[in-house]
Amino acid sequence: MIILAENSIVANALIQLWKMACIENGPFNSSPDNPLIIIPKAHVDVEILFEHVTGRIDQAYPCLNGSLPVGKTVLLTDRIDLDNANPIIADGWNALLGMLVLAYPEVHWIFGSIRAENIPDSVERFHSIRAIFYHDYDPLLDGAGLRNRIRLNVREYKWDGKRIAAYVPLRKQICAALDDEESFAYVNAYAGYRFGFRSFPVTRNSLVNRLFGKNQFSTDDSSRISVIFEDIFLNFPDNTSHQHYSDLSGNRKELLPGLEAADHRIFVTTEHRHQGDSEKNKKNHKYINSGACTKNGKMSHRYGRIVSKPFSGLFSLWSQSCLRKRLIWSDQESGKKHSGIGEGYVWPPAQNIALQGDTGHSAPGRLLQVALHMLRRCELLLKTSSHNPPETVRCAVLATDALELIGDRTPTTAMDAIRFKHTAEVLCECQFSGVEYHIELHSRLKEIRKETIALSQWFNSRRKNSAALNSEMETLMAVQRILRDHSQFDEVLKTQNRVRKLHNRLWIHQKKWRFVFLPFLAYSEFVLSSFIRFIFAISLWMAFFVWGFLHLWPVSSATKSVLSSGPLEQAFTSFTGANAFTSEYLPWNILTVLAALVGIVHIGIFIAHLYMLVSRKD
Repeated sequence: MIILAENSIVANALIQLWKMACIENGPFNSSPDNPLIIIPKAHVDVEILFEHVTGRIDQAYPCLNGSLPVGKTVLLTDRIDLDNANPIIADGWNALLGMLVLAYPEVHWIFGSIRAENIPDSVERFHSIRAIFYHDYDPLLDGAGLRNRIRLNVREYKWDGKRIAAYVPLRKQICAALDDEESFAYVNAYAGYRFGFRSFPVTRNSLVNRLFGKNQFSTDDSSRISVIFEDIFLNFPDNTSHQHYSDLSGNRKELLPGLEAADHRIFVTTEHRHQGDSEKNKKNHKYINSGACTKNGKMSHRYGRIVSKPFSGLFSLWSQSCLRKRLIWSDQESGKKHSGIGEGYVWPPAQNIALQGDTGHSAPGRLLQVALHMLRRCELLLKTSSHNPPETVRCAVLATDALELIGDRTPTTAMDAIRFKHTAEVLCECQFSGVEYHIELHSRLKEIRKETIALSQWFNSRRKNSAALNSEMETLMAVQRILRDHSQFDEVLKTQNRVRKLHNRLWIHQKKWRFVFLPFLAYSEFVLSSFIRFIFAISLWMAFFVWGFLHLWPVSSATKSVLSSGPLEQAFTSFTGANAFTSEYLPWNILTVLAALVGIVHIGIFIAHLYMLVSRKD
């Protein structure tokens, strides 16, 4: 517990309120130990206050041992003016709160008073003083939208008539992941977050009832949950009344009517069968496939779908859900059509957005300060913490949020954030038993390339290409190390193929005259990319040499007499290095030498490649 107050009188009042709430609604009859109390000095620059407060928090909850628990740290403060909670405005209490809320996504902020012209319903429900009596909400994925509200302030702030951080993306739509297994809930919810949704990981019966229960779910369209990942069989630990949710069109529909307000419901389940449940299973499948499980189910763009556990990673979950095809919308600012992401979420920054409101050579200084703090924490957690799914999801959120706050304005720091983001995600996929052994990598490699190209646009025009290639290779090397540490042999080979291509392009960029080697390098990339391609290449060479020796086969019997073999035999024996050269027919000998050289190279590499595949050691 952390108390952040403007003075000691307010701090004491907040402490008493917290102790009273803990005694009334907590697990013990006695008051808890004293919380961490932070009282920043007044009339001090916000940048200095930010370093002071984060230093106190990091010292009390050091990242080195991961003791800042995910979803279990509450910070109680007296007030916030949401309309002015903007890190890039002038000094003040609200500017400090804006920076701190962005810097600690895993901390549950509770405010004694929330002021704003229009207070979002979800912020009021989960961050006002009444939230102190509940212990089921985790703000890591910003389900309530507090961080998104501050991002909106940042994005819309203008200086000299120009928006200076228009590149910061917003998550306007909401996702929820219902699962009694915490790991699945966090991984599924993070899939929604990384594709542009604010997300609720739901692992408690109390929270599922607050979000979807009778007379409790929000009717405000801005707080409506549009995508839901849910297990068919739910048995939450606090479900003491043993409510049964497996009958989707029966008990679940009756007890949780808010679920049917969603546009898309994805049932991520093992689909195990119990004796006597055949009728219920048929009824469930009919309910899902008919689309009746969603809002206005007869409309084609609202539907339900089943995804079987385990799946092949975050990208596989998203594609199996068909959300890549179903989520289609047009950006009003750029006119560009987007698919597979939440409506209103634009990332990487559109080029026309990147050119608006030039603030100089970098992102706004306070956003950069927040991003650097988040990246330092992410790096320490990746190195030292135990890596269960909630922890790796926390690392991925820290890197993702840092990347989105600075956009392409500080490209070198953005490149570090990309590396940490994909490292954390791949680490989560490797260590989570709910993901299959073979991880879907093709989409990730495409995304890394897309992001590095987009974020390198801020470099000098002569350095853009090489900067993008270098950043992509560094990110892939970091991902490859994670894959190698977890014995993901096939995935290592896929990343190695891309790294080889990037290395060759960078080598050519260093010296222009090296461009003459491009055909040879491209050929090596082709044959080494897969075993089938290697076999195909050797077969083509053999066919070529057979064709060559057939054309050199002499017509006269006198010339034939000096040759030791026919065309087919000569091609095979020369290629495999098992033939002696004749000396009287020069064209024949030249082709024999060429076949021997090509054969030595290909067969040598082929044997090494075959050994690598058999031993599964790269």
